[in-house]
Amino acid sequence: MKKRYIFALLALFLLTTACQNPSPPVDKTSRLSKKEAHELGNHLELVKVDVSIVTDKRLVGSTIITEGKDKGKELVPTSLYYEIDLKNTGKKRVGKEHPDKGIEMEIQPHIPLKNALEESVGFNVFNPDDNQDRSGLGYGFSSPSILKYNEQGNFTLNYDLGFKGSTNKEQASPLKASDQQLKKLELQLLDGVLVVKQQKQVLAKFDMKTKKRIEK
Repeated sequence: MKKRYIFALLALFLLTTACQNPSPPVDKTSRLSKKEAHELGNHLELVKVDVSIVTDKRLVGSTIITEGKDKGKELVPTSLYYEIDLKNTGKKRVGKEHPDKGIEMEIQPHIPLKNALEESVGFNVFNPDDNQDRSGLGYGFSSPSILKYNEQGNFTLNYDLGFKGSTNKEQASPLKASDQQLKKLELQLLDGVLVVKQQKQVLAKFDMKTKKRIEK
């Protein structure tokens, strides 16, 4: 009788613990399949792509030098600044209000743009790995997380080229390109592909010059 009583108490304890700590529900909709991504992407329209080379703190931020003879000096990077308007013509919303599930973009440059970057600044700014050894340089992206039905959103991407007048390469990589090289580079800045993603799945690709969709 005593053994049965102990077993009953143990079973009651395990049942109570299980009720207090339920397993989190599995979100079956958390991942976007390739088929879903393709369907969403079919209803995206690239409305506008504008790009310029800027040195503007309001758009790309700044860096404060913390050591050396220029300590305390504020430097603003010279950057590529893309403004993109994207429209959702479908009945389903694109993106989610979640840091890892919103709309993302990247640019894949064609060879002429890659060559122009190598000649002017010495590296491919669209490849994050190429920026690792260049202090103070980076890239930025701002966007709405979601595009609802028939909604048009504005997205910006910026890629740092270097800092004019920097003498502290440990904190702010100097801009290598001359004004003439930058003008030449500016002519090639739309020579590439805009890739729109959600949760690492490709939704659509567009030719930036023609704004036409590139079929996968």
